[in-house]
Amino acid sequence: MFNEREALRLRLEQLNNAEIQVIRELQNERKDIYSRLRELDRQKVSSSHHKKTLLQLVDETANLFKK
Repeated sequence: MFNEREALRLRLEQLNNAEIQVIRELQNERKDIYSRLRELDRQKVSSSHHKKTLLQLVDETANLFKK
């Protein structure tokens, strides 16, 4: 017999699966953005201002979390 409790449990399972899919999509988009930023950093575009590359910023941030 299909009751309200079972229906709610099933809906929670569906929501969990949808959440996982959205998280994966966001992770893939973030990965693509970082990849493109790294490509741009490697092009070493001349600039009158010295700006840190994305990799330098990521390293600095990671080091802050290690402390």
